[in-house]
Amino acid sequence: MTVEPDALDAATSKLIAELLLEDISDISRRRKGKGRADAPLSDEELAFRMQRDIWEDTVRTVSDHAMAKSLNAAIDTDNRLLRAVSIFEQAAGDDRRAAQALSNGEPLPPLSKAQRLVEDPTFSELAKSYALHSCRLPYKVVK
Repeated sequence: MTVEPDALDAATSKLIAELLLEDISDISRRRKGKGRADAPLSDEELAFRMQRDIWEDTVRTVSDHAMAKSLNAAIDTDNRLLRAVSIFEQAAGDDRRAAQALSNGEPLPPLSKAQRLVEDPTFSELAKSYALHSCRLPYKVVK
């Protein structure tokens, strides 16, 4: 029986593999000292070792899969945040150019796409929610 990471949730898959590893370890401990130390491994002992290796690989695979999913989620969040920050920076630069034009007595340039986005309440709320979501503290702040 092989447990695929996507067939069950990661925690269940890992628990199954860890319980099977415990069973294999318990059986192996009980069998120790029953034969000569220099005797070759029996088929049964070899099978237990192979099963142990398989389940240890399963635990690593499930853990790696969970880590990869976590990293992917963090990268997605960072990407959204960086895009929002980039738009805010572009809008700030456009605002600066508009202020310079105004101070030089020149006509104001039309609003840029970044300026229009920043003025859109939906964009601002979305950017704020990304920032709050990515900066969650592992503890509750008491005022």
